[in-house]
Amino acid sequence: MKKTFSTLILTFSFITFLIGQNKFETKIGVSYNFAFYNGYPSANYSLYLENPASKDGFGMTIKEEYFFLTFLSLQTGLELINTKIAFNEYTLSHNFGTAKYRHNLDIYELQIPLNIKFTSQNFKNFKGYLYGGIAYRTLPYASAKVSYLSGGQLGSGNIDARIENNKFSPNLGLGIDYFNKEKKIGLFGEVCIKYLLGDYFYGGQKKYEWITDALIDNERFVSIVLGVKF
Repeated sequence: MKKTFSTLILTFSFITFLIGQNKFETKIGVSYNFAFYNGYPSANYSLYLENPASKDGFGMTIKEEYFFLTFLSLQTGLELINTKIAFNEYTLSHNFGTAKYRHNLDIYELQIPLNIKFTSQNFKNFKGYLYGGIAYRTLPYASAKVSYLSGGQLGSGNIDARIENNKFSPNLGLGIDYFNKEKKIGLFGEVCIKYLLGDYFYGGQKKYEWITDALIDNERFVSIVLGVKF
């Protein structure tokens, strides 16, 4: 207990020391995310994903940066990415037996990145930057609507969805900053490519109105982010 308490005090003191050096920078932004999917056979009674179609989604990001040097910083934070995908899949329903239905998934993925960022010199209040690293992934929420191929809805609700195989994502981004020194606030825009190592597993509806077994191979995101920095 004493070691834990001492560690917390030392950690708090170190963070306070870093903040006192005025080397932190905060970024808050919104993103538009392009998703690219492929479907392939999964185990058990799921044969394949037929006619997969991905849809773009929005997101939010908040990042904290600590500058070791004027051109080098460590970046972390939280990124919420919303993406959607639809496909035909064999499904076991308690009411209607086994048949193929159209599934429309709405997925919210949370990523915790850890990046190294390189920043260029000032040019009339503008700076370019490049960053790369890896992010930890988790799914806080996902839902689906399941419909007959001929039309009409079978059911909807929260689903059993998680990340299989690998919960990390390498990412690479580039952007540009504009900073107003007098107002101590700025704007930024960036483009980031995220290569997702793991797949989405989709097991059906949590109240067991339908059951399925699908692996959804999510190869990459391309995110366009706009926001403010201070």
